[in-house]
Amino acid sequence: MDRNRLVVMCAAMLGLWACGQKIDPVRAIDLAPAPDLPAGTVVSWCRDVRPVLERWCTGCHASTRSGAARSGAPAGVDYDTYALASANADRGLARMQAGSMPPGGSVPPGDVRTVAQWIADGKADCPPVPGGDDLPAGGDPGGVDTGPEVPEVACSSGAYWLKGDDGKPEMHPGRNCIACHQQQRAAGEDDAPLFPMAGTVMGALRDVDDCLGVSGVTVEITDANGSRTTFVTNASGNFMASGAFQPARPYTVRLALGGRERMMATPQDNMNCMDCHTREGRNGAPGRILAP
Repeated sequence: MDRNRLVVMCAAMLGLWACGQKIDPVRAIDLAPAPDLPAGTVVSWCRDVRPVLERWCTGCHASTRSGAARSGAPAGVDYDTYALASANADRGLARMQAGSMPPGGSVPPGDVRTVAQWIADGKADCPPVPGGDDLPAGGDPGGVDTGPEVPEVACSSGAYWLKGDDGKPEMHPGRNCIACHQQQRAAGEDDAPLFPMAGTVMGALRDVDDCLGVSGVTVEITDANGSRTTFVTNASGNFMASGAFQPARPYTVRLALGGRERMMATPQDNMNCMDCHTREGRNGAPGRILAP
């Protein structure tokens, strides 16, 4: 099967996955699409595909949602875990002619290509990351300070968020709350707050979603004009800005805790920290936002 046909098939599949979501086309522009992947890249669920589905699908198609919160998404057709996304892929392909999902918006070509390549590559789960050996040669992730080497574990804190979508600011550390809340708003859930900036500071680069992060970390944002704003992470390691926060970009980030600090190596324009700081890292990030 040629690549172009795969792209068409997967565009339709992504449409089905987002069944019931009403995406505002203007708001959708703010959701950064996945970059084109280098030739020969084996696309994985953790690093590449899950962020795409979180942007466009799991606002409705999630196993944690039921009843009206699914906005019409069929029961059992979910994409919030690797097993569910893989199991429902054939259903999506069988309805590749749908092409109307998410309602009111469309999946960017880069995201479609990512999912198409994932299917063509055999729907890989998460690449192995023993001891962080998937970092660039020599263990140097492009000059970013990753701190001392940490043994590979699923959750460095040993504690997880277990309260589901309870609406508290401590919920779901490590997940992309900006994208999720945008999806909920687009689906008519007006109580989902919209954050201009949000993220989670965690104890290790490879901590999984819902692993409780590090509390009490000062996150200092310095904008292009030299203006500084600080946030302090909550009990789950989460931090978020209010709707009035609009720093001049690019901005820099400094983390501080107990007399230790860590600087972000490269000034940033993207305000959604979790677009890049996934467990596997995207767009040059080495993984999670790591506490000092």
